Amino acid sequence: MSMRWQTAGVCALAACAAFCGRANPVKPYAEALKDGKDMMILCVGSDWMPDADRYIAAFRTAAQGFSGEVTWALYDRRAGLGDEQAKALGKLPCEVYGYPCLIYRDSEGRPLFQQEAIRLEALQKLAPLATRTLKIRNDRDIALKAARAMAKGPAKAEALGKALAPILDPVLGSYSERAVGAYQDSVRSVVKEIREADPADTDGWAAKYSFCYLPLAESFGKHDAVENLDAVSVLLTKKALLPVQRQQLYSLRFSLLLGQTEEDEKIDGALVALKEGIAVDPTSPMAASMRNVMAYYTNPVRLSGMRWLGKDNRPRWQKAILDCSGVVKVGGTYRVSFRPRAGGTRFRKVAFAGGAVGEERGGDWICRFPGEGKAVLEMEIKGCGWFDGNGDIVVTRE
Repeated sequence: MSMRWQTAGVCALAACAAFCGRANPVKPYAEALKDGKDMMILCVGSDWMPDADRYIAAFRTAAQGFSGEVTWALYDRRAGLGDEQAKALGKLPCEVYGYPCLIYRDSEGRPLFQQEAIRLEALQKLAPLATRTLKIRNDRDIALKAARAMAKGPAKAEALGKALAPILDPVLGSYSERAVGAYQDSVRSVVKEIREADPADTDGWAAKYSFCYLPLAESFGKHDAVENLDAVSVLLTKKALLPVQRQQLYSLRFSLLLGQTEEDEKIDGALVALKEGIAVDPTSPMAASMRNVMAYYTNPVRLSGMRWLGKDNRPRWQKAILDCSGVVKVGGTYRVSFRPRAGGTRFRKVAFAGGAVGEERGGDWICRFPGEGKAVLEMEIKGCGWFDGNGDIVVTRE
């Protein structure tokens, strides 16, 4: 072999060795925890998850294409593990509700994001994602260090809060409440610093990163309605809160106002809270839910099939409509009977559209159909107890 070919071979081997030295091995999660670095984690179940081997292979390939101070780790939750075996896998920084799942964890154990039920092709973009996330984490730490050097006051609280925003705002704005808790827990120490910098929490940075709808709603049971409405009003003045958090507060205001409204009173005042909440971000999923709530409390209940079902019950008196033209053909007086199969649904103000409210006799209603147009019964309905009331509606000629 010529000297030139020998030299080329040595160079190729050296290049290969250099490349292999730079490559990121994928470690078991429990082992990777010992590195003390940021971590990109793939969560799979290799013996029960479809295509688990393909996900693992793609993850290993992505790791080979990454250059940076991030450990790549595999969390393999196989079926049938006992408590001790599961514990030996290592504790994840957040709960996982859908496999396969991707998690980025910083060197201090804080989750920065999670992507559940990820698609296989998404793993091809992991190296750039890890690079971007590492930069965001480094920028966060630089911003926190600068904020900690500031004098106490609202400005310092704002600086601390803004340092967390690039990572936490997407989580708080899009993750379910059951997942958000781990992220809030991970920054409790920073929230404590924010409160120490500004005990009044002037702009709401501490409230933003500790806000949780259900505990807040449950706490209202310990106070009277006026105090609760005042508390909601104060929180709505905090400019740091995210739109979704504001919408949740408007939902709480609606619930509080609704609870203060007697069952025969109009709920227009409570509905204003929902309208204001929708206006915060009309295109959000929360706005869609608020529209559904408005429709539930305002749209007529449409009965069908000469019966009412559990879903037709309402917590307040509400208009209901039933097309009974299949059994009522001509004008005249009719007896309307509500024959329950279960539950305790109540009816009142029963009448044919275009006619006067009928007379209640022994639980039935005697109503006159004018004979013009389609025979449509109108009434008000209200559910009681567990709202499982259902039964048949019988209309007979008197």
